[in-house]
Amino acid sequence: MTEIGLLTRTKDEVIYTIGVLKKLGVKSISTLDERINCQKKAFFAKSMKIIPPYSFNLYIHGPYSPNLSHDIYANLGNFATIPKPEFATEEINKKFIKLDNWLTGKKTRELEILATYQWISNGKDITDIKKEMKKLKQTTEEEVLWCKEELSKLSE
Repeated sequence: MTEIGLLTRTKDEVIYTIGVLKKLGVKSISTLDERINCQKKAFFAKSMKIIPPYSFNLYIHGPYSPNLSHDIYANLGNFATIPKPEFATEEINKKFIKLDNWLTGKKTRELEILATYQWISNGKDITDIKKEMKKLKQTTEEEVLWCKEELSKLSE
């Protein structure tokens, strides 16, 4: 079992999470870009309840989970052999397909600002979100409106 903070995950949950990330296209975490990409995919998979809960904090590149990083690094030796899972229910499979389609073609910077937008937007007015996004991510107004539109597609 992996225990960090208040969350405890079994080895099976960790392997399942890594398998889901691989199924979402995570092939490696050897570069910063790949690690950011992995973290954002996990953030959205967690928000859709596809993977077990991980706690995230807001860091320079958006939401980041030290627990997730720990679990992935602890399993780097067998990363290549971890299988991509089949989902237990059709509901989870549908959520996964929706997320996978939504993620397709998105660059790391886009995932970073989308995740940050989702993190900070909870109950806030769009004017406040624009200000905070500009401060945190140096986003343009167009990027913020794009985030709002893109994220609405996940909740449809």
